[in-house]
Amino acid sequence: MSDVILMTGVGSYLPKNKFSNEDLSQFIDTSDEWITKRSGIKSRHFVSKNELTSDLATNAALKAIKFSELNINDIDLIIVATTTPDNTFPSTATRVQQKLGAKGIAFDVQAVCAGFVFALSVASSMMKDNHSKNCIVIGADSMSKLLNWEDRTTSVLFGDGAGAAILQKEENLDKKFEDAYKAAGVELVYMSEADHAAWIEIAKKTSHKAFAEQVPGGAKLMEMALAVK
Repeated sequence: MSDVILMTGVGSYLPKNKFSNEDLSQFIDTSDEWITKRSGIKSRHFVSKNELTSDLATNAALKAIKFSELNINDIDLIIVATTTPDNTFPSTATRVQQKLGAKGIAFDVQAVCAGFVFALSVASSMMKDNHSKNCIVIGADSMSKLLNWEDRTTSVLFGDGAGAAILQKEENLDKKFEDAYKAAGVELVYMSEADHAAWIEIAKKTSHKAFAEQVPGGAKLMEMALAVK
């Protein structure tokens, strides 16, 4: 069997501040019934004032590394998928690398909701090209710092948090795992809807500075997302 890329560890992290629908109704014109009926969401977590996307990502990464039983020094590629970077540059991935004390390659991918999926594909391709043996892919966002709290059609949908996955390159996968690996294969279809880009266009601000511009197509975006099968 040819070399394969396996997911050997996962981890997640949510900030401590938890807000229920009832909590939001105290300062937004909404209700638990309205939010639940349209999204199924009952609660979400928000970062504290001085908490950054890289903090969320680092905490999730540490849990994934522990799960995989690797050492931090084993990680040679870090890819962070985020729409809310700490700064425009350097990349949030390099901030995570610094906080972990890791070495190697580190960069960000920005593709909003699909970012983590794209990041997994990029990581797999780089590993097959022998740029990495042990990679960590992280999806992390501090969406609360981008939301318009006067717009109930979008502000109630998002929260903050991070998830991470460890990918490892196996050069000689044991024959007993070959059939299981093939059976677990998932076909991914990549696409982008450029015609609807204006629905989610926002001002050029990074995650450490809040702003109040509205996501203009919030209601349409939610309807389209819920319609996807």
